[in-house]
Amino acid sequence: MHRRGLKLGLGLLLTGYVAAGADPAPRPSIWIWPLSSYGRSAVSQDYAEYGYVEGKHHTGMDIGTGGTHPDVHAAASGYITKYVPNGATGCKSTGCPDHGYGNSLAIRHKRKLYSFYAHMDHIDAELLSRIKDKCQEHAGKDQYGAVMDEWDCKNKAVHVQQGDTIGVVGNTTYGCSGPTCYFTDKVLPIHLHFESKKFDTLESPDEPTAFGYSVAHPHFDGWQDPISWVEGSTSIADPYQVTVTGDGEGVNMRVGPNTEYPARLAAHAGATYWAQNTLGSTGGCSMGWYKLRRTRDLSGDPNTYFVANDGYKLPDVWVCRGNNGITYIAP
Repeated sequence: MHRRGLKLGLGLLLTGYVAAGADPAPRPSIWIWPLSSYGRSAVSQDYAEYGYVEGKHHTGMDIGTGGTHPDVHAAASGYITKYVPNGATGCKSTGCPDHGYGNSLAIRHKRKLYSFYAHMDHIDAELLSRIKDKCQEHAGKDQYGAVMDEWDCKNKAVHVQQGDTIGVVGNTTYGCSGPTCYFTDKVLPIHLHFESKKFDTLESPDEPTAFGYSVAHPHFDGWQDPISWVEGSTSIADPYQVTVTGDGEGVNMRVGPNTEYPARLAAHAGATYWAQNTLGSTGGCSMGWYKLRRTRDLSGDPNTYFVANDGYKLPDVWVCRGNNGITYIAP
């Protein structure tokens, strides 16, 4: 999916006070982007984005590669905990143990945090050999009753360093691999589905039917926004309350920096948002980018999200400030 970006004739007015219960101070980035030449600007479907699968939120971020197959790298050092092979050809009609993720890996890092990499064309051959030598294959049903066929590595036997090649980007899903693989009713493009979460099973313990898409906001089901790990925290110690007004020109609202999308995002005059400092200077945005959250408490109610004209909804968007020397959000 590729979309979204425009200039809105709306200004952003700083109200001048700090919220009680402010988010913690930012932390530096701990992970690296899993695709060395593809970062925030390549994200085609964002974390928690709502509506691509009707009535559900996206549990990770999709990183598009323009049809190419680059290597996938471990975002941080850790231990492989799970390898799930793509299902057998034709399994979609009978139940696929990959549950749409295709060839996928989970890695456990510090803080009992897991990174998860899905839809890979294949796993790195040397790594796969170590997994099959050191880990155990399990088939049947998992603890939530879902069909399974996976390799579990519970003994810290397979270690990877940050930056190690773990596989190659693809579009494997439901036993399919090739140019016309379908996820739901849509052809699945070549991309990496990348997650940050607090569990190593495919589905969330809090929503056992959630595979890649959840009914609840993924925050409530144990997923986290990967951007907070690969680019540091998206919050600042004193987030500013911001009100959209009818003043100003050229406020850019996009899914991410350095991206131009064709669809319109709606921001409503008089609505209150939270500005959270994030990336530094990028082209045309000399004073950096801010992330606006419609609901700080992550209520998960998609009726409060930003709405794009393609019908999909986002709980947060990015705002560029500093174009032509104009400051829309002043720190």
